[in-house]
Amino acid sequence: MEESIDSAHDDLSSPKQTRRRKATAIANVLNTEYDIVKEILEDTMGCRLSYESEDETSLKTKEWDLYWNDLTVTPELLTKLRPYQKVNHFPGMEALYRKNLLARNLNRMRRMYPEEYDFFPSSWVLPVEWGEFRRQFNGKNKTFIVKPEAGSQGKGIFLTRHWANIDPEEHYVVQRYLGNPYLIDDLKFDLRIYVLVYGCDPYRIFIHKEGLARFATEEYTHPKPHNLKNTYIHLTNYALNKDNDNFEFNTEADRADTGHKRSLDFVWRHIREHGGDPTKVQRDIKRCIVKSFCAVQPHLAHMYRSCQPNDFDNNKCFEILGFDVLLDHKLKPWLLEVNHAPSFSTDTPFDYKVKAKLLEDTFRLLNLDASKRLKYYKDKNAFVVVKGSRMPREEREKKKERRMKKRDEYEVKNLGEYERIYPECGEECEKLIKAAAEVERAINKKGFLPSIRSKETEHIKRRINSFCKPSLPIQRKNHSKATACISKQRTTAELSSASALETSKNRSITSEYSQDRRNVREFMLPNRRTIVSQKQPNVALIISKLRTPVKNAKGAGSRCASRSARWQSAGTDCSCLARATLTEYT
Repeated sequence: MEESIDSAHDDLSSPKQTRRRKATAIANVLNTEYDIVKEILEDTMGCRLSYESEDETSLKTKEWDLYWNDLTVTPELLTKLRPYQKVNHFPGMEALYRKNLLARNLNRMRRMYPEEYDFFPSSWVLPVEWGEFRRQFNGKNKTFIVKPEAGSQGKGIFLTRHWANIDPEEHYVVQRYLGNPYLIDDLKFDLRIYVLVYGCDPYRIFIHKEGLARFATEEYTHPKPHNLKNTYIHLTNYALNKDNDNFEFNTEADRADTGHKRSLDFVWRHIREHGGDPTKVQRDIKRCIVKSFCAVQPHLAHMYRSCQPNDFDNNKCFEILGFDVLLDHKLKPWLLEVNHAPSFSTDTPFDYKVKAKLLEDTFRLLNLDASKRLKYYKDKNAFVVVKGSRMPREEREKKKERRMKKRDEYEVKNLGEYERIYPECGEECEKLIKAAAEVERAINKKGFLPSIRSKETEHIKRRINSFCKPSLPIQRKNHSKATACISKQRTTAELSSASALETSKNRSITSEYSQDRRNVREFMLPNRRTIVSQKQPNVALIISKLRTPVKNAKGAGSRCASRSARWQSAGTDCSCLARATLTEYT
């Protein structure tokens, strides 16, 4: 009897009986409406789906390995990520996918490198650049395409040839219309290129072989006054053209050479058959994609480091972007816009084939593995790495290098249909990133707030615009430069000795209250620079009166005495008010 009990105990303790079920990765798919995402995660990748509450506090505490959201995620969520967790959006990516910010960033880089950034149509952000846009109407019949700055699926887009058709107070992005596109079957089309970003500091950028060619549904004709409103000729958005009676859906997954949505392979084959070089076109498309990312890399890296300062692997965020590219009659690619949430709807078998392969290759590159989560909970010292390590910098760099090497080995074996295009681009992109960093530092130094729009700042800007006049530029660090601007307008030959003495007094008064204004909050506007307190906007009124510019050099000496008296009478009040406001603010 005892032997039977012992034998039964041995059977229960055998490796075969005690072998545990392999842990699976958990994917939170509460905030996605695409069934194909859930299907690929569950059936192909073997993940367990989770539908936790959409409350952010619960998302920060639940045990999931992947969080997929169709729209966006908040920086607060990203700061609470654990080492094994991943989300499908980057903080700060709006600098690339919002039409107004994309145009602004690419225009800044174009001013520095016009030859490198010639792949983007001439663009104007309204209403900020309304005056510059008005100057484009010089008698020639130019066609412009007007897009809402935050629109999608072709909503609100229209063509125009006159500025009077545009509301100057609306927020639009206006581009020169590309009137000579490359045509297939006499139809205009654009290319939807899928790009995966899996790391921003440094970049890890992949381009997928599969993509879509989206065709318009009516034969293309050059823009004329009578056909500007016909969106089925000039726009290639699938959401618009699918409602046309002429739209043809693909009925077979393997036949992608007919209909109004075709494959990229068909386009490359058509270009080759008609004497073009598809390899050069693909190379040019990759370059314009990488250069677009270079323009926003400093901003993305700053936002990512703010949320995850101790991420050695550079892999907590990933994002699938849809680049819309148009080919002109010379086969030159033009970047139209970037979509941060490309549609994963599968209306046709061909759609399902392309997007299923895209998602499968993406999730495979992510290396979803539950062992990382189990190791995190098993390691008692894991929180030391997450909440701030005191590791020396050299050791941190070595550790990061080892992990990057291991990651490279994994990615080479699991690329699928992806091709890595960065960091393979070389020193050229590094030069562009450094230039973008200089632009970012210059903007931050001047204090411009291009992407922030709140009720408080808008109210203060309206107050400033109502009573402030353009003034001489102020140099915060070295006040002698500000005085140099004054002395530059008044030549020493025209100023008498008495006027020179009064001018020196003015400089001393200016430097006196400049000490007080340095600690007052500054709102630097694009067209004028004005110092204003958050609780006392009237300080700007006094300072603007003190800094009224001299229109010309003639007569400056005769007005110098009265100007000095006015400065002296108001300088004391300004200094006292600035001190009182600063005390109240602090």
